[in-house]
Amino acid sequence: MVDAERDVMRASDERFANELEAAGVEVERHVLPDSRHAFLNRPGSPDSDRALDLVTAWIGQSIH
Repeated sequence: MVDAERDVMRASDERFANELEAAGVEVERHVLPDSRHAFLNRPGSPDSDRALDLVTAWIGQSIH
């Protein structure tokens, strides 16, 4: 999971991650410092690039 630090919805994402972990699901969660809601809607922004780097790395780990 990749969350924005300055997002009013972050609390619900944190609860969801905790519920997944309680159910035995492995969760990797990142909170991007100083990022705002909907950063993926701003391609090329530092927050979007960082999130896509994290997702790309996770996919790369999953393939091997």
